Amino acid sequence: MDLFSFSHDDIANLILALSMAAVGIVTLKKVKCPTHRKMTLKQWLAVPDAPTQRNTEKHAHKVATRAYLGKLKAAHTHVVMAQLPDGSCYCCDGHTRRYMWVNGMTDQVPEHVDVEVHQVDDIEGVLDLYESYDGAGQVKTASDQLYSAFKQFNVPTESKFFQSCAGIVSALKEAYREVAKAYDIDTHGESRRLSVATVVEFFREHLVALDAIHPKACQKGPNFKGPVTTAYLMARYKYSELGQNVAEVDAFFDAYNNDLGKKNGKFYDPIYSVTKTMSGGGAGEQLRLKRTAEILGAVERWLSPRGGRDAQYSRQSEVELSSYLTDGNARKTSRAQKARFSKTPQRKITS
Repeated sequence: MDLFSFSHDDIANLILALSMAAVGIVTLKKVKCPTHRKMTLKQWLAVPDAPTQRNTEKHAHKVATRAYLGKLKAAHTHVVMAQLPDGSCYCCDGHTRRYMWVNGMTDQVPEHVDVEVHQVDDIEGVLDLYESYDGAGQVKTASDQLYSAFKQFNVPTESKFFQSCAGIVSALKEAYREVAKAYDIDTHGESRRLSVATVVEFFREHLVALDAIHPKACQKGPNFKGPVTTAYLMARYKYSELGQNVAEVDAFFDAYNNDLGKKNGKFYDPIYSVTKTMSGGGAGEQLRLKRTAEILGAVERWLSPRGGRDAQYSRQSEVELSSYLTDGNARKTSRAQKARFSKTPQRKITS
């Protein structure tokens, strides 16, 4: 078939198809590519950190980091920045380097940096770019991930416990798993590999309250690592959803934090019960869960009108973890919870 065998309509359709293909080619050429900008060190220092940047100071003082970045090289002056449509910018690679430059931790300081500028549409684009560059070849520890999540969801870190971010992640995930089981929240088969950001977003309100207590992590004395933090989040979550006793739960853990438990011979109050639970040695998941159940048992005794905070006991009490969040008065809200909870664990839940 030659060209002259085409009808006028065939030729018109061919021209239209070729035109559309040309438009497609032009569109492909419009993919945003990074540009480069030369900035003075002062200008670069004024660019804010990415919202989820780890604890830069802590990372900069690691021996391996100091050895690698201590001597200035040309490659160190190449940095990455994200720019939003409104012109605001975020550092996405080079946080540690610039911290070391301004704190006298390198042999030389550059006068200028070569900035690779990526145009992004929104803050999610900033976070994606940050993870692509800053995370490349660098494994964030659990503490790093927690610090980043605290920044991302505006959880204050006034307490030393939250500033160190040590011994908290596993407790957060333990509490989240119990809530997910109680209310049939679909974790998409990832209950053991939960995102730190997911659980921080979920418990944000309660983490803010916990930081305000200024929890301690003493070798001898009050220690919020592990089961105590898990129990706090579960108890506060339960009573926040019920709309009652939230202040009393905070007061209970604040009293424990200030070592106000009382013991008289073989008898002790609910506060001292937590101290007794946490004084033993050992490790492992089963022991952690048992301790969490005992701490929650102490909370329930503290709140009980038949016992109360001044009652004395000679034995510890523990709750049934599998039904703690939905038993008793909690049954009144369990159906509402199931209706309100998203099947996507990343959703922020508020009471």
